[in-house]
Amino acid sequence: MRAGYDRPGRIAVVVIGRNEGVKLERSLRSALATAWPVVYVDSCSSDGSVDLARRLGASVVELATPPPCSIARARNAGFAHASALDPELMLVQFLDGDSELSPGWCAAAGAAMASNPVLGAVFGTMRERDPRRSLLSRIYHVEFGQHRMAANDCPGMSLMRAAAFRAAGGFPEDLIHFEDRELSNRLREAGWQIQRLDAEMAVHEVGGQSFAAWWGRRWRGGYDQACELSRHRPRPAAALRGSLRAWFWGLLLPLTAVAAGTVSRPALLLLPLGYALLFARIARRVSRWGFSSRDAAAYAAAAVVAKVPEALGQLHYYGWRAVRR
Repeated sequence: MRAGYDRPGRIAVVVIGRNEGVKLERSLRSALATAWPVVYVDSCSSDGSVDLARRLGASVVELATPPPCSIARARNAGFAHASALDPELMLVQFLDGDSELSPGWCAAAGAAMASNPVLGAVFGTMRERDPRRSLLSRIYHVEFGQHRMAANDCPGMSLMRAAAFRAAGGFPEDLIHFEDRELSNRLREAGWQIQRLDAEMAVHEVGGQSFAAWWGRRWRGGYDQACELSRHRPRPAAALRGSLRAWFWGLLLPLTAVAAGTVSRPALLLLPLGYALLFARIARRVSRWGFSSRDAAAYAAAAVVAKVPEALGQLHYYGWRAVRR
């Protein structure tokens, strides 16, 4: 242990990233000011991230390929390395390289863990650094809103009890998107509780993420949603609702409208009308949460468009399963 660190609760921070640039430096500095050990897990960066992390004082793990790099694999590798550095590790905070820990979060989360021995994970609120920077930053600004965070499902960036993390088997490395929700299921099945705290946990910065990257993220979300439903009985209610919405809005409605349009051209109006109604319903709900009309419109538009890649991701998963069988 480095001298000068007073760590009641023995908290480590695992930071994961790939080509995060200046965002990674802020992330690591916030972690190094909070806890020890700080482990940085790099997924094949080419921008000097590894050298930066070592220069700042983090312990570095470089993932080799194959197998492919993934969020789950990186977090599991970071936890294993932190446990090796500190065999008495009790708590671990997972942090993405594009996010910065808020001052006082680890202390508040550690106190909550100390007061309830069956708490397996806690998480707090997040905010986007500059919500007006781009359309995607507005979308993330709404996604990070406290009202959207289900108290029984912890996000990947959470503070977890080391014993609970081990008992649940860590993040499932066969998933590429909903690995955090799958871990939440395992934690509950093992008898651990998950709690949302009314405290800011981190500040996120979307940076220059492209629309293609966002589309790919939603596609992977649909794929993993189908995977999650296939492995649980009874099926998780949240995953089932999300899956059915994606099938209807992303595949069934467009195909039905096109088929009907071959018989009657006015039937094609079902498609824009249906999406307009969905957009209005989502925008109205987000506005009630207290977001501006522009933020609500940006998020609602993204939520409507996202149904298509989510449906395609599910379709790919079930097609893959059929071929594999």
